Amino acid sequence: MTKPKSKEDIRKFEGLHDVPCGLTETEKADAAMVLAGAYQARESLAIEKKTLLADIKQKTDRLAEQIHKTSIMVQMGIEVRSIKCNLILNYTTNHAKLIRLDTKEVVEEREMTQEEKQRVLYPDGKKNKKSDTKMEQTVKSEQLDFEKARAEQEAQKNKQD
Repeated sequence: MTKPKSKEDIRKFEGLHDVPCGLTETEKADAAMVLAGAYQARESLAIEKKTLLADIKQKTDRLAEQIHKTSIMVQMGIEVRSIKCNLILNYTTNHAKLIRLDTKEVVEEREMTQEEKQRVLYPDGKKNKKSDTKMEQTVKSEQLDFEKARAEQEAQKNKQD
């Protein structure tokens, strides 16, 4: 006995499916423009990211420095400040003394450095105007004397001729 052949069971469903399709030249050109725009936008974001990260790093570094300084202040109970002081250099004993002007407290006593042992001709960085004036007067006086002596020699020479 043979079984009768059964009919195939086929069903059809209509719907959207993703399938490869060839592009026209216009579609390729449009896609190239979209690609170029996306590439430029990505590059701009990369530059912006780099700038933002550098800014964040700078802010983080400043905070780390502040934290470090403040923790030392808290731990040691001191803070280094710029205070007007007198530095007294004793060339006889080669000792230096730093005295605060506001409290008259001796902040530091130590041996003079090699640089400090070198005496400075003009401690304030300016020449003494009085000695400049004296020197200038001496030079002018010598110039006048020289010119006067030269004129006398010329006069004697002319008399002899």
